[in-house]
Amino acid sequence: MASEERHVSPDGELVLLVVREDDGDITIGFEGSEWHTHGDVLAGVAETTLEEAVQRFIDDLLNDKSVVAVGSYDRSPRYVWVEDGSGDAGKDAEVRLRYWSGRQPAPR
Repeated sequence: MASEERHVSPDGELVLLVVREDDGDITIGFEGSEWHTHGDVLAGVAETTLEEAVQRFIDDLLNDKSVVAVGSYDRSPRYVWVEDGSGDAGKDAEVRLRYWSGRQPAPR
């Protein structure tokens, strides 16, 4: 049976879900948003073990080392993702950057 770990941001705006499947797959994403990543992808990028990569990703996010993008398209439901600098929000998106704590990142 899969287990779910939930982390709620201090302002209550974001809920990070970490789902650990019985087959070893780990999925990380934000409640109410389609964006997600998998532990094996994180491990491949970080060139470390699955558990270490997942824990580092979560720690970086919860300790304001990762920027979170909150986007909306034509006032539709929001889309939340961890910003990687790719700028893939799309032309019609209104995007607001923030840290887990709710603090705004310094302008680029």
